[in-house]
Amino acid sequence: MYKYNILFTIVLLVHVVKSNPTDYRFFNGYLSGMHRWNDPKLNDCVHWCPVLMSLTPVCASDGKTYPNISYIKCLQKCVEPLGEELKFVSQGFCENDIIHSD
Repeated sequence: MYKYNILFTIVLLVHVVKSNPTDYRFFNGYLSGMHRWNDPKLNDCVHWCPVLMSLTPVCASDGKTYPNISYIKCLQKCVEPLGEELKFVSQGFCENDIIHSD
């Protein structure tokens, strides 16, 4: 059962990321930080990052939401040489990424 949950999460996350690279909508929020994975300045670095394939959204200091903490840790290593800092802020979607129902 556990294996199927992991597989489902991976397939769903890959689908979300690949479906529309500008709209990373997932249930009640957006994974707004995922556009950075396509940034040419960071592409070589993030390609080698070991990231978890789980969806536990986290908010970073750039105000963007990432799938989990491992994405923030990876990007921190990649943006540091560019003079940028990226840190974990909180669990869940960042405020600007929450989809509010009308």
